[in-house]
Amino acid sequence: MDVVVGVTIISLIVGGTFSVISTLLRLNANGYIQTQAIWMGNSVMEIVTGYEFSEADPAGEVFGFEADETPADGTAWNTFDDVDDFTDRTLTFDSYPGFTATVRVDWSDYDEAAGLITPPSPPTLFKEVRVEVSSPGTDNVLT
Repeated sequence: MDVVVGVTIISLIVGGTFSVISTLLRLNANGYIQTQAIWMGNSVMEIVTGYEFSEADPAGEVFGFEADETPADGTAWNTFDDVDDFTDRTLTFDSYPGFTATVRVDWSDYDEAAGLITPPSPPTLFKEVRVEVSSPGTDNVLT
């Protein structure tokens, strides 16, 4: 009888330990995926914000692609001339397999008194760039 009780107690301890270890491993993997998503988002933000704010002739500015900026595969950025050319583009990189980044560029305005970004009446002096990164195997989206 003592052996049965002892084996039962040891089984509960071992089962609980494996459950805790499994949970910790899953959380660690999730942190790793989030870190990669942050790196990718930062890389995309650096690429996009490295471009000019607006066209050389802002009066004729078209939000998004102009006629001479239509890369077939979405990665030929050599024809892009300002940040809004990236709007609604989904980007992937070989260095981040399975991750996708969607770029959204919108007119934005800033209320200095309130210290808030406010809804714009285009065109304004500001453009808001948002990068949403989707990670593999999860429904998490990092913005």
